[in-house]
Amino acid sequence: MIVTTLLSAQISLTSVVAIAGPTFADTEMYSSSWEYHPLYVPDEPDQFLRAFRFPSEAGNPGLCVEWDISYSYAGGYWFAMMNEDFAPVDPAAVGPLSAVSIALDGVVRSGFGEVAVDVAIVQGGRVYLAEVDSSLSESGWSTLSTIGTPADEFVEVGEGELVEGSHPDFGSNGEPIQFGYLVRGGPTIFDGVGFAFALDNFEVQVELSPVSAPALSHDGVAWLGFGLLGIGGGLVRRRVAARRGEPRERSTASRV
Repeated sequence: MIVTTLLSAQISLTSVVAIAGPTFADTEMYSSSWEYHPLYVPDEPDQFLRAFRFPSEAGNPGLCVEWDISYSYAGGYWFAMMNEDFAPVDPAAVGPLSAVSIALDGVVRSGFGEVAVDVAIVQGGRVYLAEVDSSLSESGWSTLSTIGTPADEFVEVGEGELVEGSHPDFGSNGEPIQFGYLVRGGPTIFDGVGFAFALDNFEVQVELSPVSAPALSHDGVAWLGFGLLGIGGGLVRRRVAARRGEPRERSTASRV
């Protein structure tokens, strides 16, 4: 709609240009670069959380990470996984961020209980969660994603709950940001709940805040509009290619 409006005016004007920032991808998701961040886990002697991860060749496609979780914790659990191979994005160096898009594929293997996978970032030692647009399913692989998400849609994770009103700082004074995902399970009254699932194809696309650009003619505005659409749609197109089995960039993370 913005592009159409500018074209109809057919005048030169100072435009706003969105900048595609750093991108990251890990198409295997099992390596020593993924760091475990416990957020809310049982510490009572009669309750437990056991979480195991291991590589598998039954991904979407190729290699993936499998999770096998069992717990008997009445308060549920929360933990995050952050990829240390992804260079932290420093707003002070690259400029303010306008939004972040994160996506990964997931599937339920088996189990009884409740588990959710969301995307997450770490800034200043705090973990922030953004809920994804779908959930894990037993019927097949699904894409869990949050596209074009601004800072105020990431919420800090506290002691087993979200800290409303606490968000990361995407501005130029914000600390470096790392990217990953968060796993959380609901409370249980049973003496042991088990759940197995797999994750694959983790991708991040950072969008930097707009900057002023020189005046453009209406033809220039048309190309600008397509460029803005390209920033938001790049991650989606890559995931469509992955689903079709087309070649894609492989992760440089080492396997362990």
